[in-house]
Amino acid sequence: MTPLAAVAFAWPLQPVTGFSDYGYHGISNFVDQNLIYPNAILDYDCGARSYDLASGYNHAGTDIFTWPFGWKKMDDGEITIVAAAAGTIVNKADGNFDRSCGLNNDPWNAVYVKHADDSVAWYGHMKSGSLTGKGVGDTVGQGEYLGRVGSSGSSTGPHLHFEVHAPNGSLIDPFNGACNALNPSVSWWQSQPAYYDSALNDLTAGTAPPTFPPCGTAESPNTSDFFLPGSTIVFTAYYRDQLASLGGQNTIYRPYGSIYASWPVPSNAPYYSASYWWHTYTFAPTEPVGVYRYEVVFNGHTYSREFHVDTVLCTPDSCEDGDACTIDTCDPNVGCGRSDAGGVVGIGCLCDDVPAACVGQTIVAKVQKKLSSGCTALAGVDAAPSAAKRQKVIRSAIKRLNKASKAAAAASRGRHAKLSSACGVGLRALIADIVALAHTL
Repeated sequence: MTPLAAVAFAWPLQPVTGFSDYGYHGISNFVDQNLIYPNAILDYDCGARSYDLASGYNHAGTDIFTWPFGWKKMDDGEITIVAAAAGTIVNKADGNFDRSCGLNNDPWNAVYVKHADDSVAWYGHMKSGSLTGKGVGDTVGQGEYLGRVGSSGSSTGPHLHFEVHAPNGSLIDPFNGACNALNPSVSWWQSQPAYYDSALNDLTAGTAPPTFPPCGTAESPNTSDFFLPGSTIVFTAYYRDQLASLGGQNTIYRPYGSIYASWPVPSNAPYYSASYWWHTYTFAPTEPVGVYRYEVVFNGHTYSREFHVDTVLCTPDSCEDGDACTIDTCDPNVGCGRSDAGGVVGIGCLCDDVPAACVGQTIVAKVQKKLSSGCTALAGVDAAPSAAKRQKVIRSAIKRLNKASKAAAAASRGRHAKLSSACGVGLRALIADIVALAHTL
């Protein structure tokens, strides 16, 4: 059994509640153990999954990238960075550009946490404005929110750079392996992942293959769960650490269990850190309607997704998402449609919202008080005994909301700002939306 370090790390990424993909990450680079450069790479397992630069830099951390659709995941805030171990925040950097697409000397957004043994973990390349509201000197627990994955600083795409230093400042490689000379025979992980952590991250049915635009632009999955008879359907599977030797099988099952189609998991190379493969079928109009199942067997695990083939693409019940903030509609020939709720219902939904940039931060009392007061007044506007009273309530509420906006601006400025600048901007934008909707009441 491999000995554990004094600090044992949990995995530093977590998906948000409601995330339904099978996986969300891959590892592109480990610590480079070979200090010779350039092009002299050695990772902890004696492989070459790292990099160095002619300038003299040897990669010093573990790069964990989000996959598939890293930019979309970043924009949607789906993957959070959490503390791998409990400790104290000793440094933070925020507000830097977060859509970098290349190596450079630009500053990054990061949180630095010192542990009980005085080792320090760096969490880098974060999304601007997403960092925890806690400051230097505050403590965090294991698994506590630190920020969201981004691409700030010297970065070619959304990922977390996780770097660890010993109390004396020397570099630590948290992975135990035959070629780890930095801290031999010791793993810093509670449960160390396999060197090749081969798995399927997602599988989908869709109207077209996924679109991967130029770096920095959100991708388009082009997925759907509902199709008309005679439709052409694209089946796509997304893998991490795909080894050709693992093989695998794709199968589409009809509603009553018979096989519609089956094909092997393809590969054109011995190894991919991330890969996707798509296959297209046109379903004849004579195929049965009902719920089909797309299944992939890979590396000893079975993954599946259901999709519907029917004479209508939706029913009112199938489009209802249970969210009072949206109006759900169904066009049987087009599918589900959703629009933001208006009126008092819409205002209530906006008032319950928290800007993504403010997640993990404590909204200052003055902002919260004025915002809550204005929202409460608007929520009860329909109870006003007359049109004149109604307008008076609305005007008063808007006045309080405008004061909340000014307070948010003040709280996010200056050396002793209590909110990040991104949170201040997010709050003011949210309040502007509430005010705009209030004028329609």
